[in-house]
Amino acid sequence: MDLRERTEGFARRHPWERSRIKAFRRILLNAIPPGRKIKVLDVGCGDGFISRELFKTIPFHSISGVDIHLSNDEIDELSSKGSLGIYINDYRKLKFGYYDMILMLDIIEHIEKDEAFLFDIVDKYMEDNGNILITAPAFQGLYSAHDRFLEHHRRYSRKGLLELIGGNNLECLCSGYLFISLLPVRSLMVFFENYLGSGKGTKRGVGRWRRGKVITKILEIFLDLDNLLAISFARRGIIIPGLTVWALCRKPR
Repeated sequence: MDLRERTEGFARRHPWERSRIKAFRRILLNAIPPGRKIKVLDVGCGDGFISRELFKTIPFHSISGVDIHLSNDEIDELSSKGSLGIYINDYRKLKFGYYDMILMLDIIEHIEKDEAFLFDIVDKYMEDNGNILITAPAFQGLYSAHDRFLEHHRRYSRKGLLELIGGNNLECLCSGYLFISLLPVRSLMVFFENYLGSGKGTKRGVGRWRRGKVITKILEIFLDLDNLLAISFARRGIIIPGLTVWALCRKPR
């Protein structure tokens, strides 16, 4: 979760958050050699929820997170959860050439000079033959007030993300979209905002989820099936547009 969306006393995670964790796990499992404990870096870790949940069922040596919005109190809180890693708010303090797996989950859109930032992270902190999973909001035409609230510079098509990756000499292993069913929903919302002047709720986000357990679980199951379909087709080279674009890449030796 983006720290801008965090609210006081939120008790239940949005089904979108939980579903994307399962989707990321499906994407990553084939990229991690059996029995190998990997060193993970979560760039733009937010409140650390995704990486902690993601690697509950994937063997890891350590998980470290960096997010420029983390306060000292939040760093202490995250570090106390026994993550076998560190949490910091300045990536320049990280160990060079140390990480087998880097996560950049909905972070690259926050970076004005995205190509230079990606090059810096991959070149300095990623082991040769390591993997990186990059995700971002899809399609610039869907840029809205919510993107401005989250301080996004842009949204990406799959073609645009692959061009960014290619410019950094990364080998793309697989790529595609997630949340197929949410694409028309977001398209309608942006249409109403842009053409009918409906800009309410621009600061609403996943941190404000207040639905009950039953509705939360039903939506989570629905989104799980949605993403399972999207990933399965992507692995067969059939790309179905969705609300999130992703690419799993490798750094050549």
